[in-house]
Amino acid sequence: ARAARLDGAPHACAGLFSVLGLAAAARLGALLLIVTGRARRIEQAVDERTAALRHEVGERRRTEEALRASEQQLQAILDSARVGIVKTDLDGRILKPNPAYGRLLGYSEAELRQRSVGQITHPDDRLEDMQLLQSMKRGECDVFRREKRYLAKDGRVIHAQLTVALLRDAEG
Repeated sequence: ARAARLDGAPHACAGLFSVLGLAAAARLGALLLIVTGRARRIEQAVDERTAALRHEVGERRRTEEALRASEQQLQAILDSARVGIVKTDLDGRILKPNPAYGRLLGYSEAELRQRSVGQITHPDDRLEDMQLLQSMKRGECDVFRREKRYLAKDGRVIHAQLTVALLRDAEG
């Protein structure tokens, strides 16, 4: 009886080993399916984000090109304007005069950039300019208009109708 049990034992062990092997293979297969599915979802998410970033980069590039074109158009308008236009800071330092402004006063652009508006304003008009600029600094007004006198490079007094507008940069 004992010999009969021992003869069947290798088959039982082999069967048990086969069943355990199949179960392990099934678990491994399931794990691979789960991992592969997760990897595919991650790959798909990466592909979608990459496409979105490419779209954003393209949009930014188009926006930058449009901004450059707009700036070139504005510069062309300023350069060809027949009236004097000047960009200053709120302290009156001249940042960017157009050619007509230089011709009006007899200064080159480089000479104007080394001056403040106060230096080329008639002494009797400086106090009012300063008060109006201080009002702008305090936020009390964004635009003012007035007649004023400039001093040309050759000493002549030039009467002008002045409009000053506060332009805010993108930073605020």
